[in-house]
Amino acid sequence: LAAHLLEELNIDGEALANPLQAALVSGAAFTVGAAGPLVVGSIFRSALAQTLAILIVTVFMLAGFGALGARLGGAPLVRASLRNLLGGLIALGATFAAGAAFGVTVG
Repeated sequence: LAAHLLEELNIDGEALANPLQAALVSGAAFTVGAAGPLVVGSIFRSALAQTLAILIVTVFMLAGFGALGARLGGAPLVRASLRNLLGGLIALGATFAAGAAFGVTVG
């Protein structure tokens, strides 16, 4: 199997990612990414202030993590940051729209 991977598909079986390590790093990244908006949201009392603070922190964190990923992966910094920011804002907007459609409100 190793010879087939290397000769036919040009994949080195020894260089494949460790699934456990990938899962742990992914879990840590999601935990760190969630901490900022949660902490900032807990500071404010009014729903509007919470929403705006969470949105602002989320925008900066999405762009920052996009830049970090680009730096670690050797990708173009601005393009990766914008891609991460745009994808995150689309997900944020879809979640907000789904909450509004089902009558779920903040506060």
